[in-house]
Amino acid sequence: MPNIGPSELLVVLVVALLVLGPSRLPDAARQVGRALGEFRRVTSGFQAEVRDAMTVSDPPRPRPAPTAGTAAHDDHDLPTSPEQAEVRVDDAQPGAARPAPDV
Repeated sequence: MPNIGPSELLVVLVVALLVLGPSRLPDAARQVGRALGEFRRVTSGFQAEVRDAMTVSDPPRPRPAPTAGTAAHDDHDLPTSPEQAEVRVDDAQPGAARPAPDV
């Protein structure tokens, strides 16, 4: 927005008074004030939306890989042995019989 000093503002007000007259000047000033207020509300809302869109959340943390001999505790973990893989498949199928573990 351009910087308007006191002398420029006085010139604008005098020209507005001459063009609009003393009876219509207050109504014109109200309309300009409402328009500026609405413009500021719209621009601040737009700035808030852009700021929210540009905000980066924390990146997801990498999960440690399971080591050999440890059980998988999460659905996203890979099974560490064929027996665990069989149990996972059987757990996914309700009512399916589980094979007996080889001992």
